[in-house]
Amino acid sequence: MKHWRVTLAAVASLTLATAAFAGFKLGFGNPVNDTVCGAIDVVGQMQDPNYFELNGAGGTKQCAAACKLAASACKKQAKLNAACQAGQISRQEAFLDLACAAEISADQVKSCRSEVHVGTLENRASNRSDLISALTGCDSWNTECQMDCAGPV
Repeated sequence: MKHWRVTLAAVASLTLATAAFAGFKLGFGNPVNDTVCGAIDVVGQMQDPNYFELNGAGGTKQCAAACKLAASACKKQAKLNAACQAGQISRQEAFLDLACAAEISADQVKSCRSEVHVGTLENRASNRSDLISALTGCDSWNTECQMDCAGPV
């Protein structure tokens, strides 16, 4: 059986499955491995923006349409992955709250849960920031792809 160590610092960095936190050593967290969600930064997993131009569509209206469709798919996948990670963050908070109640002395449970909540808020803010950055990246990819489709200037 795997034992989880939980720290607020790791919770704040979206390392959801294994973490540790200031003053409290908890024995368990979210049993769902955080790798079930894909990366929010989808652009890093896409073909180069000149993909359609290099593969024969350059200079055509279909090239521009392909760029637009790819950018739309990029945004959709980034949103799906961010939503998955948001679910992981919520589940982690629920499991850590249970761990606080199960493993921490009664007089410290409130403080433990407060630290968990602060870490959760930080994780949610980071998740939102990562999504905004990813969506901007999808738009930038589309712009570069559209320019490649137009051909050399």
